[in-house]
Amino acid sequence: MVKLVLAPIRRRYLREHWPDALIVLLPFLRILRLARVVQTARGLPAFRLLVFGGRGSQSTLALLKRRRIGQLAIISTMVILIGATLGFLLETGAPGARIQDFGDSLWWSAALVTTVSSELYPVTAAGRVLGFVLMIYAIGIFTYFIGSVAFVLVALDASPAPKTDKGGVELSDDEVEALRSILKKADPS
Repeated sequence: MVKLVLAPIRRRYLREHWPDALIVLLPFLRILRLARVVQTARGLPAFRLLVFGGRGSQSTLALLKRRRIGQLAIISTMVILIGATLGFLLETGAPGARIQDFGDSLWWSAALVTTVSSELYPVTAAGRVLGFVLMIYAIGIFTYFIGSVAFVLVALDASPAPKTDKGGVELSDDEVEALRSILKKADPS
């Protein structure tokens, strides 16, 4: 907030730093501050090796990026947070509610989206509808995720094995035939 107040052109500051404004206005988005840490740490070699693998994993990472798995993880995190917020709002104060605070609601939402299950469950009709929507989302996401992993594994198996360099020149069949005809013409016997 201090940076916004001190900014010479507040609209421009908000346009350039809108995630900061969202984090201040919506407390459940404060987890997005971790994104800055990850963004900063990406340049560190040890972090890159740990998270993104070594040199041999570049083709696997390219395939996963093409399948947009990173975006899927961000969207799923947002769905969990929004589901937890809605679950908390719908279940707070309901008679016999098992979800008592935001922590319970976050646990319930994350357990549903990861298809794990939980001892927590909604008691209101709206909470049950929300739970059903989260279950349907989880089925779709895990189907896509498993399909993407299978795609990567099949693509790695289908890729040709790297050829060992024998120090020679690789020629196509047409080039080999052309050289043979030249050698026949050059050989007088």
